Amino acid sequence: MKNMKRKIRPLYAELQGYLSQASKKEGGQLFEKTLQEQVNGTIDELNETSKSDYNRFKIQNKTINWNGIRKGVVDISEYKSKLAGLINRLYG
Repeated sequence: MKNMKRKIRPLYAELQGYLSQASKKEGGQLFEKTLQEQVNGTIDELNETSKSDYNRFKIQNKTINWNGIRKGVVDISEYKSKLAGLINRLYG
């Protein structure tokens, strides 16, 4: 169990970092696909390390039509709530 905690601790800190960066942004949407990919990649690593399934906390893209261009966005409030939920789950 201690070894598992040691492996998960850096992932936990990484998720906290993503949440702290997102907290600087107000409501609306993010166009930065890399944020979504980073968080989801960390969740994949967490799944593998913990042998658990945290996929329900993955960040999903929504497609919008922006000036005639279909663009993937992430809702900032959903991003924050999923990250906070996952961090709290890990803390517990």
